[in-house]
Amino acid sequence: MAGRWLIVIVVAASISGRSNVDAAGILGRVRGEVNESSSGGGSDQGGNSSSSCDDEDDGLFGDVATWITLRVVTSPFTLPIVFTDDQYERDAAFDGAPYQSNPKGYVTLTESPDSSREWAGRLSIDSGGNFDDLFTLSGRLQLEHRNRFGIDASWTNLNERVPGGRDDMTLGDANVVFRFAQSETALFYTGLGFNWLEDHGDFDAGFNFTYGADWFPAKPLVVSSSIDLGGLGGASFFRSRTTVGALIERFEIYTGFDYLNVEGVDIPTGVAGLRVWY
Repeated sequence: MAGRWLIVIVVAASISGRSNVDAAGILGRVRGEVNESSSGGGSDQGGNSSSSCDDEDDGLFGDVATWITLRVVTSPFTLPIVFTDDQYERDAAFDGAPYQSNPKGYVTLTESPDSSREWAGRLSIDSGGNFDDLFTLSGRLQLEHRNRFGIDASWTNLNERVPGGRDDMTLGDANVVFRFAQSETALFYTGLGFNWLEDHGDFDAGFNFTYGADWFPAKPLVVSSSIDLGGLGGASFFRSRTTVGALIERFEIYTGFDYLNVEGVDIPTGVAGLRVWY
């Protein structure tokens, strides 16, 4: 009889210990937000909208507000095109790495690029942490074609020390991107894809929008920045990352800041790593 009670106590303790590990810490909160089913909108507040068409001043104000809003919303796309003076008349000829044969930056714009090099790529790996109990290991693959389309995929393993042990999960994304503005010193891209999360055998995914840029201010410096906005399971997803690196031949040593937010759960981390251009 005592043996049976001992088995029950051990099983109960192991279950409660597992739930404490899951619930404690940043990753436990992320797990809860992702797994929580999105409730499809509370009460329908269809109140009476009193449409009083006051006078023509309201119409004029509405037109101005719409124009300003449209300008602000489209500025992340229109301003880079103006900044790079991209007329979509010339193709990009990629160097093996930034500043390799072009002292101004990464690409050379020409009307007849070298047909033997249509693809260019870079592979990054870095580690980081929040200077507390959370550590990250990340990888990223970026491929871009002369026709401006490309692929951008990344993954990050998050590992956290929590009461009772360690907790971890892996998240990532995959996107088809389009380089909508380019010059010898700067590249801007945007695209659509999906986010994914693998958590001890459970898998969640969601829509992703990505936007980023690479700036080559002066040899050997490279500044890269990107944002991702979308969903993950039943949770909202936002991520931004900015790195500053220095090139040695094809190898870029960089450091920077990564900010991740999953349904209000903040995960800011510093990162340092190595990027190979090819």
